[in-house]
Amino acid sequence: MNDGISFSGKPLKQKANFVIGAAFNPNVKHLDKAVQRLEKKIASGADYIMTQPVYDQELIVKIAEATAHLDIPVFIGVMPLASGRNAEFLHNEVPGIQLTDEVRNRMKGLEGEAGRAEGDAIAKELLDVATAHFNGIYLMTPFMFYDMSAQLIEYVWEKSGRKLSPLFR
Repeated sequence: MNDGISFSGKPLKQKANFVIGAAFNPNVKHLDKAVQRLEKKIASGADYIMTQPVYDQELIVKIAEATAHLDIPVFIGVMPLASGRNAEFLHNEVPGIQLTDEVRNRMKGLEGEAGRAEGDAIAKELLDVATAHFNGIYLMTPFMFYDMSAQLIEYVWEKSGRKLSPLFR
């Protein structure tokens, strides 16, 4: 379609301008093998990469080192935690997501506002590392707590020296 041809082979009135994203799960035992799979995705046409949520500061640095040779953007996924139960569910029940023992201990027993506050603090720590090593991140909003994502966006913008539009606040 980017060439102006439909799937059936008929010409389109104009060319499309699609970009292709690919998923990357860095929460694995052998990061080098995951990067090899990622390289195949890039060879097949991926224009950018988005990771599963990462909850380990050291892993973010390892991902940066392991993907430094890639010539397309890698966006680190950050999803703030909303509660201790949320943390345990993600760690134990969602394939591709792994929390460190430290993060799980920090979230243990926290619910409601206290859980979201600690989840926000953890996300900011992860963002500090991610923005130091990558040119892009993406945020996933938990349970429609959009204010958590908005606060993190504001944090990243302020940290980068950019000014937010008054409409954002």
